Amino acid sequence: DEGVRGTGLEPVTLDAIPGYWELEEDENDSSMHTLVHLLPDGDVEFGRTDGPLPASVQARWRVTDEATWAFELSVKRHFSEEVNVKFPYDVERVYRGYIEDDKGLRTVSGAIVIPEPGRDDINPGFFMLTNVPEFPEDTE
Repeated sequence: DEGVRGTGLEPVTLDAIPGYWELEEDENDSSMHTLVHLLPDGDVEFGRTDGPLPASVQARWRVTDEATWAFELSVKRHFSEEVNVKFPYDVERVYRGYIEDDKGLRTVSGAIVIPEPGRDDINPGFFMLTNVPEFPEDTE
């Protein structure tokens, strides 16, 4: 498997995807950044965020098509009284995009999707994942 190729793009292999990433979400009129750790088994650990703090997060990632390096990250954030909201609620998003490697800088970019079973999905914005060497130390 030769991975992604194109002008200025280096091959990408599945081994290169697990690691630390910064998730930038641009949805409607807001933007937020969250540190995520993509684990080799498809699990995801969440770090610092400049967005609303969820009480819990469930997430999985996968490559949906190795021929085109299509990528999907599914995230369900749960907000509750534990994080200063009056009524508990969940926010589900699917991030669908393509993996690229430009001279060692790995990114994934694409659309944010709100899954709507039985209906067309809603696309409220866009995202970018940028590979970072490690989670920066918390400085709080």
